[in-house]
Amino acid sequence: MQSIVGLFVVLGGLGSLYAVLYYFNKKTPEPEGCEEIEQHCSGCGITSCGRHPSHNEVKENKPC
Repeated sequence: MQSIVGLFVVLGGLGSLYAVLYYFNKKTPEPEGCEEIEQHCSGCGITSCGRHPSHNEVKENKPC
């Protein structure tokens, strides 16, 4: 029983650490000069990046 409680404490601690670090990462401003990167970005394998060209595509509403 103690090992299960210990497991939840460790997982909760790791989850909390992740949430705090994610918050501070989002709060950090971009360095100067990063605004120009979007114009030169041709795209890489990281599609979750906010600067990836796939996010600039306009999706058309096609009828069914």
